[in-house]
Amino acid sequence: MATFKWNTPLSHQRSQPVLRYRDISLPDSIGLYPEMLEQMFPSANHSLKTWGRTPGVKENDPHWIGVRKQTPLHTDKAYPRYTHQIMVNVDPGFCLRGVSLAEIQLKRGRYFVLDTHSPHQLFAGGNWPAPQWYLALSLDTFVDDAPDADVIHALLGYAATFKFDDVHPMPLT
Repeated sequence: MATFKWNTPLSHQRSQPVLRYRDISLPDSIGLYPEMLEQMFPSANHSLKTWGRTPGVKENDPHWIGVRKQTPLHTDKAYPRYTHQIMVNVDPGFCLRGVSLAEIQLKRGRYFVLDTHSPHQLFAGGNWPAPQWYLALSLDTFVDDAPDADVIHALLGYAATFKFDDVHPMPLT
């Protein structure tokens, strides 16, 4: 994560980094996991974390991403350009925005595609109670050419075979 200043000129980047979004129905079997989030973020200082990735694989590998509180405006150029995410657990008040300041409100079941090389911020603003948690299924790609239905199917399949124990998330065997 590289912090990005609000007044920095854009270079091959979008002022609104969310390419598209829509709402899907999540099965009840994909829960909220509050205990797991508390264990993955033992310190209030840690704001963003990913887990469940296959070591050494950067693209087309479903995993989890969590945020505690919010993030600064930043870019993620060390990762593939596009992230496809399904919100699993998100407290009221969270939104995604870029330098345009147009806010995309986040809620359970919201699927979106984000250009991670463009400046973006997970913002916890508005008149909502202070948000605490953001948990999403995530799959990153270098090009935005995978049909959304295929990505959603892969993410939901990953979630259906993933189990959380008391200490660390563990894949089902």
